[in-house]
This record gives sequence, structure tokens and C-alpha cells, in this order.
Amino acid sequence: MSSFIAITPHLSTWEKQQKLLVLGLWCLTDPACKKYYEEHHGQIIPTPWRPTTRIKEAADYCYEVYQQILPLLAGELNQIHQVNFSDRYWQILLGPWLLSFIHVVYDRYKRLDNAFAQYPDGFINGVAVSDDFLQINDTIHFVYFLNNDDCFNANLYTDICQHFFPHKLKKLLDVPWNTKKNLEQKSSKLNLSNFILRGIDQVFPGKIVLNQTQHLSFKDKLRLKIQTGLTALSFRNIFPKAFSPSLYNKALRDFSINFVRPSGFEQYFTGLIPKALPKVYLEGYSSNRECVLKNRNGSHIKAVGSAFGWGYNEPFKFFAAEAMRNGAQLMEFQHGGGFGGSHSCFFEQFALQKDIFFTWGWDKKQSNTKSLTNPYLCRLKDIHKQQSDECIMVGTGAARYYLRFDAELSADDVPEYFINKQQFISHLPDEIKNNLSYRCYSVDWGWGEEEKIKDMCPPIKFIREGLLTDRLSKCKMVFIDHPSTSYLEALVMNVPCILFWDHNVFLMRPESEPYYEKLRTAGILFKDPLSAALKIQEVFHDPKQWWLTEKVQMARKEFCDRFALVKNDWLIDWKNTVKALCR
Repeated sequence: MSSFIAITPHLSTWEKQQKLLVLGLWCLTDPACKKYYEEHHGQIIPTPWRPTTRIKEAADYCYEVYQQILPLLAGELNQIHQVNFSDRYWQILLGPWLLSFIHVVYDRYKRLDNAFAQYPDGFINGVAVSDDFLQINDTIHFVYFLNNDDCFNANLYTDICQHFFPHKLKKLLDVPWNTKKNLEQKSSKLNLSNFILRGIDQVFPGKIVLNQTQHLSFKDKLRLKIQTGLTALSFRNIFPKAFSPSLYNKALRDFSINFVRPSGFEQYFTGLIPKALPKVYLEGYSSNRECVLKNRNGSHIKAVGSAFGWGYNEPFKFFAAEAMRNGAQLMEFQHGGGFGGSHSCFFEQFALQKDIFFTWGWDKKQSNTKSLTNPYLCRLKDIHKQQSDECIMVGTGAARYYLRFDAELSADDVPEYFINKQQFISHLPDEIKNNLSYRCYSVDWGWGEEEKIKDMCPPIKFIREGLLTDRLSKCKMVFIDHPSTSYLEALVMNVPCILFWDHNVFLMRPESEPYYEKLRTAGILFKDPLSAALKIQEVFHDPKQWWLTEKVQMARKEFCDRFALVKNDWLIDWKNTVKALCR
């Protein structure tokens, strides 16, 4: 009997009389598919991305392809738009989309290649590939909508199979997809604080423009504006809203990219680019650039910086690219916990391309990294004051489909991730279970996180509103099962913490390992859920007696100095940095 390989959670595409294999866990997020899978004893094909070192290898390969393709694409766009801009200009605009798209297509290609290698008798049913499945508005449309859309992925898998493995494609089926064609984006409103800052900046325009710096409060911005001399800094309100949509123009996309050393994958991928290039960089480019030029008012700008704008904020990227053409330096501010520690971190590659990358304490030799105190973390320093017996557990999530090769939780890891949670919670004392609150990830992605946690611990309460840090500042203990920003916040706040995660999934780079080893030696970080739960049993009656010991506090402080640097007066650090940039 041959093996049928399901590529999508649409039961109408599944073969009913064959051995059932599914390409990934996303195929089981539909209840009907999951029921059929269980009744017919289906199997999930093992991921090609374990061990985690393969993720880093894939990320490095994709970045090499990206570096080869970017200048070729830049040359084509210069010709189309009749301009002569540098590769760096185009990298600012479309770099994050291009590298993400390479990651996505390479992941889908390797999953099919891996599946057919493991099951030579395997075949798939594809879908009738639509002409418009690759039509993308902008980077955020691709990242937050298309990448996790079943229709898009089924089309992409089918297209890849037609190109590389045509003999494995049994049928092409018409599927009535229940999907939206447009991404709905919330518009950002100009609140009172932004209105005040805009008024001040119009009177006193600054030489350094900062945008989307959420780590700075309104009070922080005012203090900086005053203490650096009014004309040093501007806080621009360049919101990440979409430009006006443009019509897809096939004639404008009649170009090709001649890759110098194309492998089979590279040749296929470069063939996709003319069809997939976001409209904001092609059909809408001239009008979008003109819109930014009209409102720029910034030939005097010496530097442009952002924490969150470099990835998905198209108006900001257009603004920054023009400022760079006029001689401005580009600055990025660290905005997450994976930078500097994770074995593979997508956005760190782009941050290191800026003239200056301000980090939370760590640096890389012979690079542009510069440590700069984070005002947000400084506000959290040592604020923990226990006011209740509440213990808080913080979870994370994973998108159904791979977006990028980061050493973080992926859909492939979700089953084991929940098994680890079950093992951890089952070994907690009843006293903790009765006072346990859980913070789910902001997006569920179809895994049913809240329902699963409720089954594991019926008395549990869920934190659905408010700032997590407000609850952490008053709780008894916090348990975190992944290395993201929340564990850095907790360590800075000096909350008694127990951290545990699968070190084979959340793989750290060798140079950061000594800092994590100090946390393990101090009994803060664990490699498995059972050891973490046993440590909690040991200390939960009086966690501060353990937490405030010299050994634990020394490990905590050394770790924070490296990855979550705080100072008593962050303003001095920022003031000196701004003055140096203005010279």
C-alpha cells in the first residue's frame, strides 16, 4: 500500500484508502482532520529541523542566498523605477521580506524532500494553484497573514511539488477555501502624548529621529528632549499602517533574476520573486516614496533609529532609506530576549547591518554593537514586593507554519512542549496549584493552550488582561518555560524565578552558555520540567530565603549585566550617547 501525505487541514483533499501520513502538526488543527487521523492511526512525518543545529545551518544557507539575490533584485528595481539607489537602500526596504520569504520557501521545499526521502512510496494531493496566491501587499501582510494561511501554504506546497517532484503529485483538487484576501490592520491613533511631542518637534526639530521606541515612556522622551538640548532628538509618529493598496500589474513583473550559481532550489526561488514581490515595492513604489518625500522635512537628520520599525513598518523604512541617502546613520535598538543568546536569531542579522546596534548589555567583537541601558528595564529594577501567595506561570506559542529559522519553539515542538508542562504541573504541590495563575501566549494558533492547561490543573486561573509585569511585581514566585523577554523582566524585577526549557529546542550560542550555566548552578534554570518542579517543592514555603542568598543573587546580577543591563540613572547613559551622535 502506498502512503498518502497530507499537506493541509482540509479533509476533502485527503485520500481515504491509503496509509495516512501528515507533513506537519498544522494538518491536525481542524477537528475533523484530527478525528480522522486518530481513527486511522496516522503518523506525523518527523521534522527535518532536528537537531536544532540544522536550524542554524538552514538560516546560514538562506542568508547566503539572500546576500546573492539582494543586489540582483536591487538592480532590477533600479531599472524598473528609473533610479540608481544602493543595495543598502533596497535592503532597508525589502530585506526583511526577502529573507523571510527565502526561509518560508526553503522550509516547505525541505519538508517535501524529507518526506519523500523517508517514504519513497509517498504521494500528495495538491490544490489547483491560483494565479494570485503569491500576491503580497507588504511585509506585514506576508508575515502575519499569508504565512499562516492554509490556502497560501497548500498552493506553495503544490507549486514546489510540481517543480521538484511531479511524479509524487497524484491529483490537483479545487478546494473551497474559507479565507480572507486582505489583512485588516488597526490604525494607530495620535494620542495626547504623541500630539504634544509632535508639537515640540515641529518647533524644535531634532538631528536624531527615533520612531517606535516603545521602551521609552512619554516622560522619558520629554526628559531626553530637554536634557539633550531640544534640537538633538525628534520622536516621529511614523505609524506602521499600510500604504494605499495598488493593483497587481503582471506587465510590470515581467523581469527575471539571473542567479550566478543556481542550484535547483535557488533557480526555483528566483523564479518566484517577480510574482511574489510585495506591491509596496513595485506597483505602489513611486507613490509611496513620493508620499514620504513630501512629508520628510529632514535633510538635517544625522541619525534615524527604531526598536520595532525596521521589520514591518513600511512608511518608516521608506523614511529611513531616504534619510540614509542623505547621510544619516541608521540605528537599531534591541527589542526582544533572544538577541545575543539564541543560537539562531533572524532579526539580529538585520540589526547588525545598521551603523549602530544598541543592545541590552551584550556585544560582539569587531561589530557595530554598543551596550545601552534600557529605560523600560530600569523602571523594573528590584520592584518586586510580594503582596500575595499567587504563583505565575508564563507560556509561549508557535505559529502553525515555519516563518523563519530561529532557535525557538516551533509547531514541530508543540506536542513535547505540552508534555513537559504536564510533567511540571503534576509535580507541583497542591498549595501552589490552588494559587497558580497562567499567562497564555497572545495568539493561540489553534493549539488550544488554555483548554490543555485547564485540564492539567483545574483550579488554575488565567491572566487575560493587564500588564504581566504588574502581576509579577506582587506575586510569590514565577515559573517560565522559554527564554523570551518575560524571563529577563522577572530577573530584573528580582522576582523569585524558576526557569526551565528544553535546551535542545531553545539552543544557545556557545559564547552565551557560561552565563546560562551560572543560572543553572544557582538553581534558577533547569533543563527539564521535573528538576524544576522538585526545586520549587524545596523552596516554595519561603522562596526569598533561597532567592536572596549571595550565590543566587550573584548569578542573577551577572546574567542581567550581560543580557538585561540596568543602571540607577539611565538618562546619563542616553544623554552621553545622544551628544556623541550629534557631533
